[in-house]
Amino acid sequence: MSNATEVLCSKQHLLRRVLEGLNPGEACKMALVCKQWHDAVTNRSDLYWRDQCIKVGFWNPPESRSPDCATDNQWFFYFAKRMICRVRIRNFFLKYVAFLPRTGQLAFNPGASLPELDQTEHKLGVRMPWELWELYRYRNGQSPASGVFWTDDTRLLCLSELQLEHRELGSNHKNFRTTAMESLLSAFPLSCFPLSKDQNRPPPPASAVYEAGCSRGKETTLIASDIPCILFAENASGNHKYSMDIVTGCVLKTRGLTTTFFAPSLQRYIQIHLM
Repeated sequence: MSNATEVLCSKQHLLRRVLEGLNPGEACKMALVCKQWHDAVTNRSDLYWRDQCIKVGFWNPPESRSPDCATDNQWFFYFAKRMICRVRIRNFFLKYVAFLPRTGQLAFNPGASLPELDQTEHKLGVRMPWELWELYRYRNGQSPASGVFWTDDTRLLCLSELQLEHRELGSNHKNFRTTAMESLLSAFPLSCFPLSKDQNRPPPPASAVYEAGCSRGKETTLIASDIPCILFAENASGNHKYSMDIVTGCVLKTRGLTTTFFAPSLQRYIQIHLM
């Protein structure tokens, strides 16, 4: 019995030593091998995963535990969900860019730094949705030039060009936003994973305030007539734009004075243009 205990302790000690030499990405991959390794990774100090989140710039942390998200490893799961978002955005980006003209490919700027992203969020007064944040962390828009396009005839704006605007959806498209918001709440309760802003930042304009339930199963009331969005793509004449709803992460398309729902996420937005 003592020999079995010693073997088990030595295995656990060896596993801890292996984890100490891995970076967070490698540790997450290790958690997929088997249940024992998964438990070893997720049970690692919550402070460790909090430090990893802060180190890579994930500044909007999970708030105090709620019945909807009761877990002792919420920092680990928060880190994992953000990294999954990062990988998917970059994969879709690389697949799409391969089909762009050479002038469009060469116009992309290197990814924005963490201070630049933080400064932009302060300027906008809201948190950037995860997908948009990851896109600009990877590539900071396109430099304006003749023949430079991102999707259709629009150019991916640089971080300094982002603007907070307010859009009004037509009655035929309001239900898309309601469905997207309900899906978001069921997957990520806002009380646990805030997507728009935190308490330490300047609040958005009064017109950007929205009402949303923070628990599953409750009705969600949306102000669909005045949707706060971040404009991220625009053509030279300014009559064709793409913006992202800061609450749901939906992508909206504006042609002239008409705004319509285009895609439920940035990933889907890129995927549609790949077709």
